[in-house]
Amino acid sequence: MAAPTREELTMGNTCTVDPASVVPGWGFGTGIDDFGLISAVATDSTGTVYVLGRFPQGVMHRFDPEGHWLGDWEFPFSSPHGLWIGPDDRIFVTDTGEHVVYVFDRDGALSQTIGTPGQVGRPGEPFNEPTRAVQGPSGDIYVSDGYGQHWVHRFSAEGELIKSWGGEGSQPGMFQTPHALWVDAAERVYVVDRANGRVQVFDNTGAILAIWGGFCFPHDIFQTAHGTFIVTDCATRDDDARPYHEQMPPHPLIELDADGNRIGATGTSGLGAGAFADCPHSLWIAPSGDIYVSEVVSHNRLQKFRPAAR
Repeated sequence: MAAPTREELTMGNTCTVDPASVVPGWGFGTGIDDFGLISAVATDSTGTVYVLGRFPQGVMHRFDPEGHWLGDWEFPFSSPHGLWIGPDDRIFVTDTGEHVVYVFDRDGALSQTIGTPGQVGRPGEPFNEPTRAVQGPSGDIYVSDGYGQHWVHRFSAEGELIKSWGGEGSQPGMFQTPHALWVDAAERVYVVDRANGRVQVFDNTGAILAIWGGFCFPHDIFQTAHGTFIVTDCATRDDDARPYHEQMPPHPLIELDADGNRIGATGTSGLGAGAFADCPHSLWIAPSGDIYVSEVVSHNRLQKFRPAAR
């Protein structure tokens, strides 16, 4: 059976990332010439763009939607990894070096810390290199604790631990590197189970509802305004000598409906402007419809795409 064409892959999707719609050089040369390794990108309700740098130093850059640099936060991150911004513009950052979740306002003022900076939790307890934190509509906060161990934790809005679930493994409800998560309006929790090549869906008590399989090495998840989900898929970093973009899915941004059915794939793995030469580690869609994607492990991999006409 012939492989589906790009047109067939995008017939049902609501999100299209076309190399032709990239904004050339967005964010570069307006105050920052070298981002280093970019861990994540997100926008607030005003369209301000937050770019989380991990290496050579942890830093939060801020830009207006046109890519003009607005300055950096003066906060001593160690190794920031995950970024999520709520509808109230509270900004959640996980720091794998400090084993904590930080919550900030738009100006970078720290309002809350969950966990003890520099202290690793006991096995199965928060935190050991947490990868992302997201607040649900109830106010509860969900954290994927995925680099040093394989758990998801649920906290009250005040930061009190309510429940943990997971553990290392490939059985339903267990994880191999829970790398990112999302929480929907019904407080269902979507966990990107990276090394198991799947997304697991839970209710807010940790009871498993569904498993969306068939990914190679997924990294991020974002729910669109249409209620669909975009999962960024990559390739495992094994002994394959081919360039990394040749190992990735040819269209690495996978769109699924609310039931986990694949309705499209977009983006292009490759070289050049608008293509993904490395792993799409973070994806965010602004209120305007503009799409931002950052990649690892290469440096300076950040691109903005205008929404494509449908």
